[in-house]
Amino acid sequence: MNGIKTTAVEEAQTDIREHTQAIVGELGLLTQEMSGGSEVREMLSKVSRQTAISLDMCIKDTQQSLVNAQSTAARLAAKVEDANERWRSLDKTVDIIKVSSASM
Repeated sequence: MNGIKTTAVEEAQTDIREHTQAIVGELGLLTQEMSGGSEVREMLSKVSRQTAISLDMCIKDTQQSLVNAQSTAARLAAKVEDANERWRSLDKTVDIIKVSSASM
């Protein structure tokens, strides 16, 4: 299960980083195309940094969600295993009841 979580986190990080790089690249191109003064460049630079910070927080939230999902899946797997064990032991219980009933 840990490998699945790691792979999902890595894929999410890669997707978000690629998206971030594309956004920052587009903002950079826009900055270069603008003939305005340094105010516009500063504003775009600030937006780029804020976008990167926001996406980094999204990565961390995604990681936490995946950790929570892994924990929930582990608990569910334990409950399923317990239910399966009870189901397997049910035949033994039925056999014991049959033997007890027959000897009465």
